[in-house]
Amino acid sequence: MILNEVFTLPVPNGLDPKAAALTEPFSVAARAVRRGEPGPGSVAVVLGLGPIGLGVVAVLKARGRGPVVAVDPGVVAGKELDIRGSFGGSPGEYRQTLRDVAEGRIDAGAVITGVTGLGGLAWAIAELGEPERHAKIVVDPSLVAG
Repeated sequence: MILNEVFTLPVPNGLDPKAAALTEPFSVAARAVRRGEPGPGSVAVVLGLGPIGLGVVAVLKARGRGPVVAVDPGVVAGKELDIRGSFGGSPGEYRQTLRDVAEGRIDAGAVITGVTGLGGLAWAIAELGEPERHAKIVVDPSLVAG
């Protein structure tokens, strides 16, 4: 992948690159929490427990909000849901989220349940189909074995 350096950020404070890799979904999560404006003591409901949903739970926890009810919509099959979301983020939001992760305000590493090299990509895809075993598997091209 070739990127213009304008679209890159330095990883601060010796942050584990695996946690830094979650900056984008956690930044989207931080934006969703900001837009939702949950007040102290309000109950937050998170629909979907992929990387962004898990990020929303982590951001809510980091901000002392709760209780939080987290549900994967696949479990609510057959129901019609009105789901509103937040997509994308600005460079400033990415920088702030990376800083929050690096300084320990948001625990991005908590959702990493596996790491593999490129040789383990098929395994990672199969494992992510089993949500009771894995939340987020990081594919690290520097690892030789899968």
